[in-house]
Amino acid sequence: MRMCFPALTMTLNQQDWYYQLPNRSQIWLFGYDSKERVDKILGTEWNTIYLNECSMLEYYLMTILLTRLSRKSEHLVNKMYFDQNPPARSHWTFSVFHKKENPENKTAIPDPDKWDVFRMNPMGNRENLSSDYIATLEALPERQRRRFLMGEYLEDIEGALWNENILDKNRVDKLPDSIVTTAIGVDPAGSSKTESAETGIVAVSKSREGHYYVFLDRTGKYTPNGWATVIAATYYGQRADRVVAERNYGGDMVESTLRTVDKEMNIIQVNATRGKIVRAEPISGLFEQGLVHIVGTLPELEDELVHFTGQPGEKSPNRLDAMVWAITDLMETIKKEFWVSAI
Repeated sequence: MRMCFPALTMTLNQQDWYYQLPNRSQIWLFGYDSKERVDKILGTEWNTIYLNECSMLEYYLMTILLTRLSRKSEHLVNKMYFDQNPPARSHWTFSVFHKKENPENKTAIPDPDKWDVFRMNPMGNRENLSSDYIATLEALPERQRRRFLMGEYLEDIEGALWNENILDKNRVDKLPDSIVTTAIGVDPAGSSKTESAETGIVAVSKSREGHYYVFLDRTGKYTPNGWATVIAATYYGQRADRVVAERNYGGDMVESTLRTVDKEMNIIQVNATRGKIVRAEPISGLFEQGLVHIVGTLPELEDELVHFTGQPGEKSPNRLDAMVWAITDLMETIKKEFWVSAI
């Protein structure tokens, strides 16, 4: 408003979070992150509603908002605006805006011509964006590049344990203040040769409310000393409580390598006695329950998640494995602490 209407005076009501304009019209700010906020919206009427990042909203919440688009005005046509980074085609926005059908029962939506869509992408706004930002988008994995740079909907991969819609729905901007424990999950590689796998290094925190937050991905191709150094820096930099590392490759090689860099780290070694798909399924279930959140965006990790089906011949999902080890340990740690306190 300062850029486009510098002479306009607005007053912010910080109790109810709305701006009062000189002509008595108001701009209200809402979030859909709690039942209380949803209930608060039910008693309101609007001329215009704008949904930012609507890929993170459920369809039924959007329909509730539609019922609020009811305020009568002789100067305004009631409208609702949406924006998003296009998720997978299974999302309700693709059904409504492109297929013109109700995503719940697949029937045609009333007045389909009232739902219109157009695509924008960062290239159209290039003169206002830093070249580093454009370069970052261009360097993303293909699936993420198509979504965030080109603005394209993506196809869900049949059999994958994760999809874009689940990740978006659970995404948060920052870690909460109620974090109680943090683990660094590690899926180690034996060398840094061109043909070798990456070493998965992913940090996950758990909150007092029992939610998990995946917030850091330091995966890469390192020498053994290299990944040990990165893990130690991550452990201390994030004030983690433990490093959870797979031990199958080379027996005790992982711990001994980490000990050469730092002797004080709390290291938990785990054995991959079950296949990747079996280990990953419970963690995928936690995502579906809304208990696991990616903080910001972690493009390479997210790319592995939405591609992982567990089929033979798939590229080793090192980031996914590291995340699974960390979350699994945090789940089991809470269980152990509960039983000890109960006894």
